[in-house]
Amino acid sequence: MRFLFTTLAALAMFLTIDASPAQAMRCGTRLVREGDTPSQVRERCGDPSDVITTTETRTRTVHRRVAGVIVSDTISVEVRIQQWTYNFGPQRFMRRLVFEDGLLVEIEELGRGD
Repeated sequence: MRFLFTTLAALAMFLTIDASPAQAMRCGTRLVREGDTPSQVRERCGDPSDVITTTETRTRTVHRRVAGVIVSDTISVEVRIQQWTYNFGPQRFMRRLVFEDGLLVEIEELGRGD
């Protein structure tokens, strides 16, 4: 009976593990989450070891009402993208943080640091 309980407890813990991409990153005792600004991340984690800045053109559909009729237009917008890499050394995984238009939108786990 004890073996069954232990097995069920281990299974329950395994099923609660989230396999999705990281949505938060720990810097010491502080936490960085998607939606944070670059200044908040820099305040909590310090300067990244690498920064890549690019601009990407994307299309968006906008809807507006004209004389009671909804009109849809496709427009092009430029999105500023910054990729920050944090290298925490060989004992921890590196992280890549992606900011779009000044907000953290993705935290990616990379290989071990150096």
